[in-house]
Amino acid sequence: RASGKLLWQVELNQGGFPSKNHPKNTEASPTVACDGERVYINLFHHQAIWLTALSMNGEKLWEKSLGRYNPQLYQYGYAASPVLYGDYVISVFEYDGPSANVALRRDDGSEVWRIPRTSMITFSSPTVATFQGLDYLLISGSNTVTAHDPANGKQRWSSQGTALATCGTMVWEDGLAFASGGFPASETLALDIRTGDVRWRVKQKGYEQSLIVAGGYLFLYADGGILFCWDAKTGDEMWKQRLEDRISASGVLVGKHIYWSNEAGYLYVFEASPKGYTRVARSKLGDEAFASPAICGGQVFLRVAKHENNRRQEYLMRFSNR
Repeated sequence: RASGKLLWQVELNQGGFPSKNHPKNTEASPTVACDGERVYINLFHHQAIWLTALSMNGEKLWEKSLGRYNPQLYQYGYAASPVLYGDYVISVFEYDGPSANVALRRDDGSEVWRIPRTSMITFSSPTVATFQGLDYLLISGSNTVTAHDPANGKQRWSSQGTALATCGTMVWEDGLAFASGGFPASETLALDIRTGDVRWRVKQKGYEQSLIVAGGYLFLYADGGILFCWDAKTGDEMWKQRLEDRISASGVLVGKHIYWSNEAGYLYVFEASPKGYTRVARSKLGDEAFASPAICGGQVFLRVAKHENNRRQEYLMRFSNR
């Protein structure tokens, strides 16, 4: 992290890529997960989703095919990231074919549980929330929002909402779960995390990007280029602010500030406050930015692209958040 010097590089696959994909997507869109002992990676190739575990020095420990994946109706690729829970690493794949949510043991990749998912293309990653001593594996997609017990995969509840296809990861706070999407519908909603009952809905959406909830308020840099702040309990709009259009990345909450990049290559830093939009910084870091920032040790890491000599070159950047 200090210098950007390459420590190791491991080739996980060659070839077997789909003939078609969404222009914003790649076969390596999912974010890796790390538990301090292993790194877990979801990749799409050879008509399957593969989950690979590496040691912290790049040694391949195990690799498993989660299942066949060969979209035909919407050939837009794959995007869901793995999530860690206890001794498990949990992944989901959904397309117009046999789909599933799968939990593997982190140490050896053996399968713990598998539950069928909707046979329609969607891209959201699962996430685990905890409320009043219970754990909820939350995911949206195919016009539904569902919660499962991450220990065994059993469904806790299912509610209608969001859209046919979603990409964002759900968030939660103080007994409420929030989801947004997507295509073709436009909706953000709040649900009781215990029952799935809908508490409120608004017709704004984040299709690719995730929401941020903090201190009783919900923030969304919406598809139309407008930043929204809502009361998380009621859905009442606190304020909105127009920024540059086109957004693919998710924001990151750091203390009282939110870091959010957009496709035009700008990184915004603003206060996570219900009192109005207060910009702390606006930096032009490149010609394009599709990735979400990562924050570690008082530093910000972001992958950006610049157009140089009629070609697109990506860079990994590090800078201080102070």
